[in-house]
Amino acid sequence: MSVFKLPKDLCDRLTSAMTEYWWSSGSNKKKISWVAWQKLCKHKEEGGLGFHDISTFNQSLLAKQAWRILNNPSSLVARVLKSKYWKNGDFMNCGLGTRPSFAWRSIIHGRELLAKGMVMKIGDGMATKVWSDNWIIDPLPRPPMYHPEADIPSHTVRRSFVEDDANRILSMRIDRHKSDTWGWGFTKDGVYTSRSGYKLLASSQAQSSPHTRSLPPVEKKLWRSIWKLHTSPKIRHFIWRALSGALAVADQLRSRGIPVDATCKLCGTDRETICHTLFLCPQAHEVWRAAHLPLPPAGFSSNSVFLNIHYLLACTRRKELPLSLKRSIPWLLWHIWKARNSLIFEKIRLYPDDIADKADEDSKLWFDVNFPASDDSRAPPVSTSSAPSWSAPSSGMLKCNIGASWIDGALNCGASWIIRNSKGEATIHSRRSFSAIQSREEAELHALLWAIDSAYSLKLDNVIFESSFMLARASVQNRSSPVSLDIISRFQQMNSWSLDYVVPARNSIALQIADSVISGSRHQSYVARAGPRWLQQAIAAEASVSTLRLLSLR
Repeated sequence: MSVFKLPKDLCDRLTSAMTEYWWSSGSNKKKISWVAWQKLCKHKEEGGLGFHDISTFNQSLLAKQAWRILNNPSSLVARVLKSKYWKNGDFMNCGLGTRPSFAWRSIIHGRELLAKGMVMKIGDGMATKVWSDNWIIDPLPRPPMYHPEADIPSHTVRRSFVEDDANRILSMRIDRHKSDTWGWGFTKDGVYTSRSGYKLLASSQAQSSPHTRSLPPVEKKLWRSIWKLHTSPKIRHFIWRALSGALAVADQLRSRGIPVDATCKLCGTDRETICHTLFLCPQAHEVWRAAHLPLPPAGFSSNSVFLNIHYLLACTRRKELPLSLKRSIPWLLWHIWKARNSLIFEKIRLYPDDIADKADEDSKLWFDVNFPASDDSRAPPVSTSSAPSWSAPSSGMLKCNIGASWIDGALNCGASWIIRNSKGEATIHSRRSFSAIQSREEAELHALLWAIDSAYSLKLDNVIFESSFMLARASVQNRSSPVSLDIISRFQQMNSWSLDYVVPARNSIALQIADSVISGSRHQSYVARAGPRWLQQAIAAEASVSTLRLLSLR
């Protein structure tokens, strides 16, 4: 699958086999496929189950082979293919050639996906064709749009490009000392992965399909909430089936051409729909009352499972309801359905009180097994001195705490650093803002680079840099952006340094200074001795706690 393109007929037969296996119960009887395979392949927050489409997955794997050829031109396979198919051209623009092998046709099929997501990473700008190369991501890589009347060579960026593109271009962080390079536009490090390729191809196919509709945010939130419920996986799957219309009630069976009596077997009066069975049937109604669940003011909906499940999930977050009731709501749905099946298939009628009690019992048992309560009587008393707090560096060292505050790319982000000695005394601090920062990671890296630059300008050595950005070290080591390369370059010029992650509670002073840029609209940059006057008491308190901690360790 990762080397050859699978024929469409083979993909269809594999899909048919997987569909039959998924909906069967292990017997030789053919079952009903309640939900189309295309929907099962959607993401869970879009109402699917996250299955992989065989054909799409096959192409995403083949694109990996194309990526390896593109980035390893000296490899044996790349040199053999080059000698046969593109002696004088380049891999991304060559054709099939004469008498192409099936392996080469498969690689070209993967290259089609690769071409959709390739983006030029701007360095010195010498190799980029501004109006034809893809170097702007929105959301797919594309060339920029321009004003027809613009005089490109002589006008500024904002005069040459439309406003949206101009803002994207001006927010780019480039390294003018490097040449332009091609990269994958849908990973942080610019390296193609089959996962990102599959996601790109699936989303582009969904956008091009005339039958695909975009789900409203409230519906996506409901689907996400279902898969986060603290309940058994089979119950989460059952709720998904209820929302997807995949329960074998009489109304659904008749819609599939199966001639069954549409009357509810429990009450014998109304049509058996999913809403009726789980919410409106007198027996289901009595189960909800026996569980002491407050019913909707206007009652459960008679034609929308979505509204009814949405109400139940809202009940699980209501603070005034007992914890045991909120935990048992998914089990109540499950046991209402099981009671219906017991009557139809076993001729056993269960009473509402028994159903509610069984749901409560099962939920308590599940939580006891999966979330065992700790014995508070045996837990040692927690000392306030053990709470996370800033710790002073050893003698002869300095500690530079770095903070960053970011909301979204449309606003300025705040950054700060404060340097303290082994006594906890603040020697110097600074604050500034950055504009057009597109992500929290970018904000954290810019704050780190600025702090290192400042320490280097102040000729400081033996510095411990602390940041609350957990991925700081990994981002620098991966060299995933020009900022990462600049950070490495600065570190190489300093003597005796370290970069550590610290929890926000141990970095509160720097974070408060950075937050003041946004909360107080303090965009003016400055450098000052000691610490901010409005934080002097907090700095002194942290120094005192750190000193006491050191004395207790001696």
